[in-house]
Amino acid sequence: MQHKKYSEMSPFEVQKSRARTKLKNMVRTGKINKPEKCQACGKLVTPNYLHGHHYAGYDKPVDVQWLCHWCHHLLEAGAPIPRPEGMWWCIGCKCYLPNSNFAEDKQRYTGLKSYCRKCEGANRRRWRKENPEKKNEQQRRYRARLKERSLAA
Repeated sequence: MQHKKYSEMSPFEVQKSRARTKLKNMVRTGKINKPEKCQACGKLVTPNYLHGHHYAGYDKPVDVQWLCHWCHHLLEAGAPIPRPEGMWWCIGCKCYLPNSNFAEDKQRYTGLKSYCRKCEGANRRRWRKENPEKKNEQQRRYRARLKERSLAA
């Protein structure tokens, strides 16, 4: 991954980059110690999974709230934390919903998708409407695979 030069960044991006670098250097040199727990949910995590959230702004680089990866992700998505038990934040609805409203996603740490079933369906319908040629191509490939399987059997 190539990083942008400061001359290519907006003033906000420069301030953000400098704040993150200063915090990282202070942690590395031992001037600041990361806690063992997320300050939002209280979950015990290894220090590598704690993120310094600059809640007071990037002009105060060492004034951070230490959050686990998922609390930081939820906060950046606009979700209030801490998360209610048995609930998950839907990126589309912008609210907490019961875990049963989300489809499984075994690749994610939580095991749940980011969008609830309703939003996931709406996204799928919108994509099909915006990309009819891609959808038709997918259907052609699917039918060809089915035909090959039936001939092989």
